[in-house]
Amino acid sequence: MIIGVDPGTTTGLALYYNFERVTLLEGPWYDVPRLVSAYLDVEHGDVVTAVVCERYDITSGTVRKARDPDPYHVEGWCRLECARRGIFFMQESRADAKNFATDRKLQACGWRLSKLPHANDALRQVVTHLAEVDPAFRVRVAEALRG
Repeated sequence: MIIGVDPGTTTGLALYYNFERVTLLEGPWYDVPRLVSAYLDVEHGDVVTAVVCERYDITSGTVRKARDPDPYHVEGWCRLECARRGIFFMQESRADAKNFATDRKLQACGWRLSKLPHANDALRQVVTHLAEVDPAFRVRVAEALRG
């Protein structure tokens, strides 16, 4: 399983088990350790191979809109917990994920977008990561788009 994380005051989580099975969740930032730990624990049943977190970059736009430290709390906790457990942790840029993992691509792959926008964004992180590292995944997405 790969866990996607869209950090923020409301944090989105995507649990990617395989191409046919994805679970989307959202929760407050302070609940992330409890939520993610439940899935990182091997006794839960599915071994987590990676956590892919949106990279929260401060730009002139984010400074004007929000000076929210919550994404850093989520990102830091995930990074630390992955290091502690020996789980691969990486980050994708928000722009890359939004540009590659469009709604059209996600829907073509059979993933129903939820009414949880942060959870959808977490799924975009996972899809972008898999497209970068797994050629077979890229082929499967392309085939889904062709219908």
